[in-house]
Amino acid sequence: MALSRPEDALLQEMEALAVRLAREAGGLLLDRFGRRLAVEFKEKGHRAPVTEADRLAEEVLRRGIAARFPDHSMVGEEQAPLERPGPFVWVLDPLDGTTNYINGLPFFAVSIGVLWQGRPVVGAIYVSAGHCGRAGVYHARQGGGAYLDGERLAPAQGPERARLAVLPVRLRRALRRHEALAWESRTLGSIASELAYVASGVFQYAYFGAPRAWDVAAGLVLL
Repeated sequence: MALSRPEDALLQEMEALAVRLAREAGGLLLDRFGRRLAVEFKEKGHRAPVTEADRLAEEVLRRGIAARFPDHSMVGEEQAPLERPGPFVWVLDPLDGTTNYINGLPFFAVSIGVLWQGRPVVGAIYVSAGHCGRAGVYHARQGGGAYLDGERLAPAQGPERARLAVLPVRLRRALRRHEALAWESRTLGSIASELAYVASGVFQYAYFGAPRAWDVAAGLVLL
């Protein structure tokens, strides 16, 4: 009979590892932030940039995971998938917000999600600027609550905090005629950061048209 979820002790161990690796990769990115970087583009028209920092950060994540959980699969934005037969898959975005990063805009993230039988169960997101005004790691595991650097998140409630949302431009235009939806919208250029801000109560909700698994795997656990 299949378990309904992994044991909490195992989830807690994976959460701790994800937090440590997210912080380590985030520190690497901060050290290189503002420097001249080699930039390549994965799509035509100078779209989907990738830097040496992206690749170095993903190496940090993959090495750390393989050292502790060599039988787990890994899927990352910048490298080919590493497939293993077990139920766990680590989903990695080593630098979410690359365009921000290469232009000197300090909104970027490292996102680490863990799937168990296809369901998100562990997440850690390093953000360059958290809702507390400093860099930090948002983290959670299934059934364990959501935290920023070990401090439990308690999103504020009430109408005074119910106006900010993440909305793409096309949806903003469509909703302008609905006066009851009095949202002020923002887009930060980093889906992982935006999901962390929803979890902390900065944003009331976020809408994304076509995110990739590595954009949202960790954030879904936080939410």
